[in-house]
Amino acid sequence: MQLKPALVVLAAVVSSALLVALGLRGPRVLPAEEQVEDQVIVDLYVYNAEADIALHGHVACSPDAVLPVRRQLPATATLIRDTLELLFRGELTQAEQDEGFSTEFPLPGVRLMEARLSAGTLELDISDPEHRTTGGACRTTIMWAQIEQTALQFSEVEHVRTSGELFQP
Repeated sequence: MQLKPALVVLAAVVSSALLVALGLRGPRVLPAEEQVEDQVIVDLYVYNAEADIALHGHVACSPDAVLPVRRQLPATATLIRDTLELLFRGELTQAEQDEGFSTEFPLPGVRLMEARLSAGTLELDISDPEHRTTGGACRTTIMWAQIEQTALQFSEVEHVRTSGELFQP
């Protein structure tokens, strides 16, 4: 069936065009007046319902609508972990919220305990004693997409995994 690959390509093109139109893709360099020495720019991937509707015509809980917002962090040897911990804090600016961004984080009791990178696979040990990462398929899909896409921005990360019964509908 030739239609399926064509739809995948079309979705990728529409998604890329949407990111460009929303100004969410571009150089990772701050204007000189905003740069701080020993700082790096990272993306936190969070859900945008407006983008989901633009892509699918309705709220589809699509990982394609999990889009980047920029943050500045200190350059450290634990940048991947630092970025994920920032994502878990769930802090969005009012401007980002006004643009339709929302996040499933923070979740009470949910903590990143360890992040191990080996041969391109990032293994995350996430503590969730209150089972806050479970719930409906829409919610868990978005939660996992936020984590996975945030981690995959780093060139050394090819795959992201977590153990246990996390992110189950």
